[in-house]
Amino acid sequence: MVPFHLAVSSCPKLDYTLANPTQELFGLARDVGMEGRIHVVTCGDVTSGQNLTQVLKECMSAGYWLVLQNAHLGQPWPQDSVQLIKVILYWTLRLLLPVHGAGFQ
Repeated sequence: MVPFHLAVSSCPKLDYTLANPTQELFGLARDVGMEGRIHVVTCGDVTSGQNLTQVLKECMSAGYWLVLQNAHLGQPWPQDSVQLIKVILYWTLRLLLPVHGAGFQ
């Protein structure tokens, strides 16, 4: 099982003029006991794409949060990273749906 934490009720109200919510995420991590367990990857440079799959796997196994900054600049994403993200989303959605698998193949 992929370790994750969902803290919707404790999420601070974000100001829509905020351009970079990273500091808000660090504050949320502190509030829910994840301080020091966030890994930030800035997408858009050559090395971020090459290391993305490895970083995803490391964060999953260690239970860290992964923040992909400027993800829109990371195109094209490595195919193995895309597949891994799809698997993470699939299982996360299955765990979060009120009725497991409802309307979900």
